[in-house]
Amino acid sequence: MKFLQSLWQEIFVQTFQTIEADKQASATVLNKQVVGILTLGTFILVVIEYWGRFQSTINLLRGLGFYHIAIQLNHWYLQLENKTFYPQIYWVSLTIICFLFIPILYIKLILKQPLVHFAWQFKASRNDILLYGSCFLFMFPLVIVASSTPMFLTKYPFYKPLVTEPWLRYFLIWETLYLIQFIAVEFFFRGFLLHGIKKQFGFYSIWIVMIPYCMIHFHKPMPEAIGAIIAGLILGTFSLKNNSIWLGVCLHAAVALTMDLIALQHIISSF
Repeated sequence: MKFLQSLWQEIFVQTFQTIEADKQASATVLNKQVVGILTLGTFILVVIEYWGRFQSTINLLRGLGFYHIAIQLNHWYLQLENKTFYPQIYWVSLTIICFLFIPILYIKLILKQPLVHFAWQFKASRNDILLYGSCFLFMFPLVIVASSTPMFLTKYPFYKPLVTEPWLRYFLIWETLYLIQFIAVEFFFRGFLLHGIKKQFGFYSIWIVMIPYCMIHFHKPMPEAIGAIIAGLILGTFSLKNNSIWLGVCLHAAVALTMDLIALQHIISSF
């Protein structure tokens, strides 16, 4: 119990005090960096929502008057034997571009700041690593149970292999890009947004960023969306404490990979 109290004091209380002490005194003054980051972040979320699904992109192109392109893309899509692999590659590639490369370009070209100011560094104490490992061990049995339920099996893995295709090669390609996507997600929410507004909003920036982070899980099972609230609080606190997203990336990727592998096992057993 004393160990847990010590961790709570070190991680949450001290981080809260440090961030609040570093908050700008003129928090009521319009801050161009905050306005720019929140505006760009909002547009990025719109692009992901409306362009992220391949079929939605085809419909959007048709609605914008690009009929020929939409017809060609739709024809190509209908010819695919497995209609999940290439659309998922499209989604994960767009996510990496929007959540990682665009914010990095904005930081370097517009804000003209080093990426380390936005948690792009590996930094963690021994207690941090032990706590993240404990979080994974705590979640592991929950992931096993959840990934065996119909609710999650209908959603995971995102790429569902067919027995008639070289599914192992496709699965490895997919998982590689999928894991890179977690770098993008963590950087966007716990790096770009969180550290971009912390001077203005202090420790409460965690809750501001938690809202859109939870909302990107609305298309997933409800327990996962609720879990995103808890993850947003914990991973956001660690990012502020260490000025690093990388332990969050490791934990996020480990949980997702475990869920995918267990779900894949259920699919393969049905071949």
